[in-house]
Amino acid sequence: MDSDIASRLGTLFLDQAMAAAGEGDHQKMSEQIELHRSAQRSLAPVRTLWINDALALIADKTGEEEVLNLWREWLSFGFERFDALGAKGQLERLAGSHNSLGSTIKSVEEKEDRYVLTLDPCGSGGLMRRKEMLATDRGVTKKGYPWSWGRAGVPYYCAHCAIGGEIIPMERKGKAWYTMEFPDDPQAPCVYNFLK
Repeated sequence: MDSDIASRLGTLFLDQAMAAAGEGDHQKMSEQIELHRSAQRSLAPVRTLWINDALALIADKTGEEEVLNLWREWLSFGFERFDALGAKGQLERLAGSHNSLGSTIKSVEEKEDRYVLTLDPCGSGGLMRRKEMLATDRGVTKKGYPWSWGRAGVPYYCAHCAIGGEIIPMERKGKAWYTMEFPDDPQAPCVYNFLK
């Protein structure tokens, strides 16, 4: 293979964009940024599906409650650091994470008692659902649980929003960090309410 091609393929899109910017080639810079954006948006729902499929295997072998236990253990790391950010800092941190996933942030609003973040779509679970990547009989809750907003049919991946933002903080601090309006319709936006 031509060494120039191998070098280009082995260099991150953003690094190529930075090099193009340094050379003053704004067209190439824009192209590389768009390649990066496209790659991120296509990869995030695939990674989400892999996680969801792994959780489905665990649920099939050991029961759905084990999904809760695994998310609870994983999401408990860094609890104090996230808690210390307060509602506005938590909003900024989560919005930043979603930005890196390629989520489309439709709006951010401040209300008297909360900040409202609307994603249309969420770049992970929301996009996975919109692209119909899930098998309807696998990888989703079989019945309603507190950690699935009381509903059956919630992807195991998406349940981490209820567990990490509502259940764990309620258990430890007596108040949720945020509540999530999980849409039944995959075409509807995902809405987070960060409680002041």
